[in-house]
Amino acid sequence: MNGEKSAFALREADGAGSRDPDKAELAVRYGIIPTTAPMSALAHHVHMTFLRNAEHRRASGIDMRLVRAMRACRLEYSPEEVARLEEAGLSPDVYTPITDVKRRAASAQLGNLFNAKGQKPWTLSPTPVPEVPAGVLAECIRKVIGRFMAVCQSAGQVPPPQAAMDFAMRQMGVIRDEQTAWARQKAGRMEELVYDQLVEGGWDGAFALFLNYLCTYGTALILGPETRVMPVAGCKEGRLGELKYEMECRAIPCFEAVNPWDCYPSPGARKVTDGALCVRVRYTADELWRYASDARGKGEPGKGWMPQTVRSLLSKYPEGGCRIPMQPYDPIRRRLENDGVNIGNDCTLEGIRCFSVVRGSVLRDFGILRDAGGRTVDPARFYQAEVISVADFIVYCRLVDPRIGIPVSKGVFYESVGSWWGDSIADKLVSCQKIMNASLKNLVRNMAMASGAMLWMGDASRLVDTSPGRFRAAPHKMWAFNTGMMGGGGPPMGVIDIPSHVKEILDTFARINAQADFDSGIPAYTVGAGPTPGALRTASGLATFMEASGLVMKGVALGVDECVVRNVVRMMVRRILVYGDDLSVKGDCDVNPSGLVGQLLRAVESEGRQRVLAMINADPMMKQLVGVKGTVALMRPELDALGINPNDVLPGEQEMEFYMQLQKVQAVNAAAPQGGGQGGGQPPPRQAGRGRVQERRAVA
Repeated sequence: MNGEKSAFALREADGAGSRDPDKAELAVRYGIIPTTAPMSALAHHVHMTFLRNAEHRRASGIDMRLVRAMRACRLEYSPEEVARLEEAGLSPDVYTPITDVKRRAASAQLGNLFNAKGQKPWTLSPTPVPEVPAGVLAECIRKVIGRFMAVCQSAGQVPPPQAAMDFAMRQMGVIRDEQTAWARQKAGRMEELVYDQLVEGGWDGAFALFLNYLCTYGTALILGPETRVMPVAGCKEGRLGELKYEMECRAIPCFEAVNPWDCYPSPGARKVTDGALCVRVRYTADELWRYASDARGKGEPGKGWMPQTVRSLLSKYPEGGCRIPMQPYDPIRRRLENDGVNIGNDCTLEGIRCFSVVRGSVLRDFGILRDAGGRTVDPARFYQAEVISVADFIVYCRLVDPRIGIPVSKGVFYESVGSWWGDSIADKLVSCQKIMNASLKNLVRNMAMASGAMLWMGDASRLVDTSPGRFRAAPHKMWAFNTGMMGGGGPPMGVIDIPSHVKEILDTFARINAQADFDSGIPAYTVGAGPTPGALRTASGLATFMEASGLVMKGVALGVDECVVRNVVRMMVRRILVYGDDLSVKGDCDVNPSGLVGQLLRAVESEGRQRVLAMINADPMMKQLVGVKGTVALMRPELDALGINPNDVLPGEQEMEFYMQLQKVQAVNAAAPQGGGQGGGQPPPRQAGRGRVQERRAVA
């Protein structure tokens, strides 16, 4: 009660015109303002948003599609189909794994593309026209003027300052090269830092699980970068100066793959930023305590977490067992995930993470008084907020920084036009899966019926043998019959031989199997009958393999690269630019595809450059027109594709310009007559003047 009075007093003071909201912020951060009152206005907003999105997902048929995809990958029939099979005397184990085979093939192929050993699928490079500080631009101009002065001094001239400035203005391309070189250095340092944070944040494991979800359900999400308190290795110096690495808890950017079962977009949404997105989250008591507790040993909890609320929640659920209201398909999902069907009594606390637009007045009532930029929250405005509710308690709340955006990236396997959800492999193979299952069941029936001959008897009373095994057929058995009462002369028994249709059924099965390759876009040989894995390590082998696999997998790979991988790296770069303290990594850079995906994209470009180089080398006149500078420009990307830094082998663009100017001056000086030649006389004044004019033209 005292806490509620304190919260009310602080809100009243702020509404009365208080100009110092820092005290209120500190009160919320350190738990002076309790948030332990269940179903606050913010918690009610999250709860109602989740119920609306969950009902829309169920009514639109997405839940049923997720169940179908999971059953196809688990080789399981629906209860109705199982009942029909048992009625027909067939086992429900008769199920062809065509959908699961395609799913595993697609997952392995995407894994080879993005997780090549020793390669990351992205790089950072400067933008085409990088933004640089004014001091860097001035230094670039000084370098260009210095080279101009060096050329003039080698020619024995001292140009006026205006001529030097005019030359610098004409050499804007060289100045831009200097700016790009400065930005490239910053991008290289930024790339190392981003890669280190990705490794520490568990990107590899999250991305591998993301690919599994993507190939199974057709849609998958990755949360991150999001700050969490995690144990990482820290370097400390002992009393004697020795270095020790110990595990310590620090706030670092982390990543997590989201099961599509836990995603609830708003009705009418097309992108993750459309409307309100709800995600079911699960925490163990230890995780929730670590995220909301002390992060750096200074008494400060993780940003956005409500430590007092977390303590109250854990005192009520110390061993977990807290779940949101059960959804209609939850028991089916838990059984198919081998998680049982019991909804409670587990070790986790389940909640709702909601990315939604919230009115400023609701945020201020909750104690959120400043936005991400430090500005006071306007009660009349709407703000993008990230809220986590567990058991109707708000345990986490922060305003999303618009400079970075919400930390969610979504990928789809088969894009469905106008839909938030993508189509899965199981959706594309519904018909093939049913026909192949039917063919397999008919094959079992026909093989059983045709495996042996069936006997018939016209009149069993004429059989002489009266023993219990008289009707049992066996090789070389003698059947004895009495004469019929009416003297019938027909055979007393006969054989019914069921013809075998195995060949026709297998032909149908093979045809539908081939049709599944076309319907899914994933050829059968991708699971092993095709190029060896080593062929995927070369650009030409990869390009050939991808072309043979069709455009589907290529489109999936490029979509994942653009919408997930590069989107996450861009958010990491923006996060470091906004919140990082290391100025040596901050520069204007962009994300480019690399690794095997980059090789695939650049293979066509490389072939075109090689054809141009061959054409130039075959024609001496063309080679003379292109010159050394053009040849070097064509060779640079080829060396870069081979993993060789072009600057280690070839001169830079500004160096090429300087050398070409110097060579022109030296050629003019060599062509001019020199004193002390044959005749021992001085050159005519006219010739000397002409040489100086040529020097000026060469320098200009």
